[in-house]
Amino acid sequence: MILRPIKTSLPDGTPILIREVTPADADLLRLGFDHMSDASRQFRFFGGIARLSQAQVTAFTSPNDRDHVAIGAAVPVKDGLDPAGSARFVRLPNDPRTAEFALTIVDRFQRHGLGSLLLGVLARLACHNGIDRLLGYVMRSNQGMLSLLEGLDARREPGPDPAVHEMVLKVHDDPDDYPATPSGDAMRRADMMAQMSLVPDPTPPGRDPAP
Repeated sequence: MILRPIKTSLPDGTPILIREVTPADADLLRLGFDHMSDASRQFRFFGGIARLSQAQVTAFTSPNDRDHVAIGAAVPVKDGLDPAGSARFVRLPNDPRTAEFALTIVDRFQRHGLGSLLLGVLARLACHNGIDRLLGYVMRSNQGMLSLLEGLDARREPGPDPAVHEMVLKVHDDPDDYPATPSGDAMRRADMMAQMSLVPDPTPPGRDPAP
């Protein structure tokens, strides 16, 4: 599966480029992290870290495959790209129909529709790879993320500690199955763009596609 770059805009008109993350994006990833507030870093990493380790950068920018997909969003600017957010999933080894996901939005792009856009594209890629549940750990104080997921009828479960919820989102092959909510509408829009941008991997002769 290859995702062609998606050129779109946020509801406020901000131009956005969404594409797969590659190892060449290491500096963009670090720049996006530098633009995050302490609160946003806490929500994403459950701790106050000052910088990403080289191991984290390598893991976050490793090439995509059926078990790990990472996409990034950026605003095109005169001298390149201004990182705005990222989303990724990693398939659970003991449950191949489920993947753990994470969503990160740089502070100045939060509450502008970018989170639902990235999540919608990621959900289509997950579905394409045989995943029908996305599991995420969300801090109880992260009301923006909880609101987005609850608007998609995500199931709330106890997390690893009292400060964290485990949220389980069902991924739908038919986007009309998402609820009739603002979050559901955003998922449908993102799903349409993702489907138009997907290029199937060629299957080698004599082999069936991976299940």
